[in-house]
Amino acid sequence: MVIALEVKHQKPTRLVRKIRSVFRPCRIAAKIRKQQTLSILQIGYTAYREPVQLKRISPFTLGCSKTILCAKETDLTGTPYHRFESREFSRLMMKNFLSALLKKAAVSPQECRIAYYDPMGEYPEIAEMLLQYTASLTVVSQMPRFYEREAERMMEAYGIPMQISNSTAQLTNCDIVVTSEPVETALPIPAQTLVFSVGKPLVSVKYTVISEYDIPVPYPYLRIKPDFLEDSYYLSALYTLCGIKELGELVPTGARDGATPFSMERLVLRLQGLQQTA
Repeated sequence: MVIALEVKHQKPTRLVRKIRSVFRPCRIAAKIRKQQTLSILQIGYTAYREPVQLKRISPFTLGCSKTILCAKETDLTGTPYHRFESREFSRLMMKNFLSALLKKAAVSPQECRIAYYDPMGEYPEIAEMLLQYTASLTVVSQMPRFYEREAERMMEAYGIPMQISNSTAQLTNCDIVVTSEPVETALPIPAQTLVFSVGKPLVSVKYTVISEYDIPVPYPYLRIKPDFLEDSYYLSALYTLCGIKELGELVPTGARDGATPFSMERLVLRLQGLQQTA
């Protein structure tokens, strides 16, 4: 059973309620939402005064995992709980979105310059997908020996070469840069380059970083989705914690670089425009 926790703050305004809050610092409501074999324990914690005492939800969570779904700002310090966080599903959605985008853009592989930045050499399956859309893929990694072996395997399988480097300078002359992790350091990427990642950059950048992917929740799971959870975060939990692997076949309908939305069509035109100016 998955736990979804929502914390609200409701400061009493009337004198009677203020006095009551001394003896009743919070209100906890819990309900179970079910869809076939999937169960979600939805807990609402309303705090009438500080501090928030999330240990009080323990009687409701007996026998459940201590990994819970909640907002990023929920403070779980001093509790046995920790917030669910995983980039596995986001990485898969980025891969699916990129594959659909590149297929729809139909840019000649000879003209489509793509670089893949995978610092620790952990996700070669993304490089393998990108090889379908470019005549020569540049891979930048701190683990070049690993990718040298991968390059040999992919050359035998697809007949397409991969250029391997441990220097980020190789990211400069590309139309698309894909990163397996959020951008943590300044990278020499031109402003006109499209960058696809799995999280918002941790440093200031001048180029567009697509890092959030819009995924409609399939109806059976939408019925029991807590309203306070973001769609992608909710689906990530179902995929990772509940083992609903068919969700990995979903293709995002759009993407964002934080606040700015990008439809598939807009990105197709942007990519085709890059080729025209190459």
